[in-house]
Amino acid sequence: MARTNAQAVDKGGMSSSPRRVFHEVTIPEGASESEPINVGGAAVVGVYVTSPDWPEANIAFAVSMDGETYYLACEQDGSPAIVEGAIAGRAYVAPIAPLLASRFVKLIALDEAAVALAMDVEVTLTVVIAP
Repeated sequence: MARTNAQAVDKGGMSSSPRRVFHEVTIPEGASESEPINVGGAAVVGVYVTSPDWPEANIAFAVSMDGETYYLACEQDGSPAIVEGAIAGRAYVAPIAPLLASRFVKLIALDEAAVALAMDVEVTLTVVIAP
């Protein structure tokens, strides 16, 4: 189950409405994709690779309007919108354009040949969205 934390931005000691929302997602052992998160059409702007067990891998995004039918998010040229060579303990900027109008998003682990990569252990990632 995805966990959501809203974090308010502090401006001179005054708290404002949330500027970024963080969704923790899990890719189970033996799987290559996370459970879906409802981003409500907000832009996915980043991914934190929080799990120390994450292998170096690409991160792709599957998007959906209805939560049932998913499509691989692609750039204008048709290539998958991916974070290349992600490693544990780093934060990455997401390829924003293909993810702007999605309602649901799943993260997919891919090897360097763009083939789904099953995890040896359960891993967690944190998705950052801009409401």
